[in-house]
Amino acid sequence: VLRGLAGDLVAFYPWGAAFLEAMGTLGEEMVSDADLLRLRGLDSFDVLAPPVREFYERYPQIRESFESRVSAAGSFTRGGIYTRALSQLASGLAKVPSRLLFVGFFSFSRGQARLVEAAGRVADVRVLRHHDGREWAAFGTMERAFPSGRGAGPPPLPSAPPPVEMFSAPGVHAEALFAGAYLEREKADPDSTVVVLPDPGSLQPLLWDGMAPFPGEFNVTLGYPLARTPLLALFQRVLDLAEETGEERVSSRAYLDLLLHPYVKNLSVEGQGPGALRPLAHALEEEILRERRSRVLLAALEGASDLFRRARAMQPEGPAEGAYASALRRVHNLFIRRAKRAATLEGLSRALRAVLEEVAHRSPAPFHPFYRDCFARTVSLLDGLAELPASGRGASNRQALVDFMRGRLREARVAFTGLPVRGLQVLGLLESQALRFDTVVVLD
Repeated sequence: VLRGLAGDLVAFYPWGAAFLEAMGTLGEEMVSDADLLRLRGLDSFDVLAPPVREFYERYPQIRESFESRVSAAGSFTRGGIYTRALSQLASGLAKVPSRLLFVGFFSFSRGQARLVEAAGRVADVRVLRHHDGREWAAFGTMERAFPSGRGAGPPPLPSAPPPVEMFSAPGVHAEALFAGAYLEREKADPDSTVVVLPDPGSLQPLLWDGMAPFPGEFNVTLGYPLARTPLLALFQRVLDLAEETGEERVSSRAYLDLLLHPYVKNLSVEGQGPGALRPLAHALEEEILRERRSRVLLAALEGASDLFRRARAMQPEGPAEGAYASALRRVHNLFIRRAKRAATLEGLSRALRAVLEEVAHRSPAPFHPFYRDCFARTVSLLDGLAELPASGRGASNRQALVDFMRGRLREARVAFTGLPVRGLQVLGLLESQALRFDTVVVLD
């Protein structure tokens, strides 16, 4: 199946990702070929589709071929990493510290359990975990991986619970503003304070609004979803138009959605500052809505001189009519036509990169919060997709190509930098467990 899809990266991707995940899980759980092939003895095996049964029959050869290719590329599967670590420990070549702490595990895979067990023979190994005193089967399994008595049992609970205050707010921005005001009012020490975010969507309001008056450094551990930024909304609108058939005639609704995005309608025009395109954007909106057109012809809009006169009348000190005409052609070429013409992953990635560069240089985006981090992450993503070995081959299905790009953009997260031991800590719910702070603020 994978070999048949190998020439089409977009079609291959979901199957390849599923295959990679399956190989990783089988390796991490230390499942031998013999263990897996015993599934043939189950009654349910007979109801599987023929290609699935064939996969099981040929699984040992497939696995060996895959792992040899990974090794030849100088890399490791997840299971290969555990195998290598266990080999190093068994040979005595591994340089192991006298004490090892494993933090954050709720349960062990079979590979992790064997690794901890092997490390426990040469070092003092402890596992720090969140434990409320109840019996958990997963914890019993973990403890059996240790030499007798070491690392077992929960820590004593504090003698008295800490003081807890609860507040309500009408929305996330109000929560963020109150969090900053609360920390300022209480004169909280930044180095012993943590703000916990169960939802990373609260991060931008917190740092931009709530923490603005709060001095000092921040350490942010959780990635911010690119999906929560205006940039992804812009790409979505470009891709909505790119998947339509026909280069010149496009949906009026999709066209206006693109044109009225803040980054597009506020583009600069011939040296005038950001926002100069706005009168033309609203003139086009009025024209399309008044005519009640379901579709518009790009070339016809570019030749509609009355639109440019109307935009000029809205803002007499703004761009000349010819400048408006030139700017509209530029928007159509960069934001619509180039993406529509893209027939490969490389072409579509380059088209979105051109949109990114236009927005970076000619829109108010650089004044928005986290602009530099979000744009840098998007550039690296698009360049990486464009440079994949098979990205220059044509995709067999245009809808699949656009959906593939949407999926990769939605997955992207923007990483923030900082030091875990310096300044105010902004952590996710799981990152904050087993750590101790004087002041903990949790945004709901």
